[in-house]
Amino acid sequence: MVKRAWEIFGDIARSDKYVYGGAATALTTNFGDAPNVLFTSPP
Repeated sequence: MVKRAWEIFGDIARSDKYVYGGAATALTTNFGDAPNVLFTSPP
């Protein structure tokens, strides 16, 4: 079950369709900066 959860997470994190800024951004965005996009217009 844990292995499958990581596989699903990987499918999401590596997809440009699901990650703001694409998969490369998911790896380079600082954790503390991640929610900033929620407060822009439009979010």
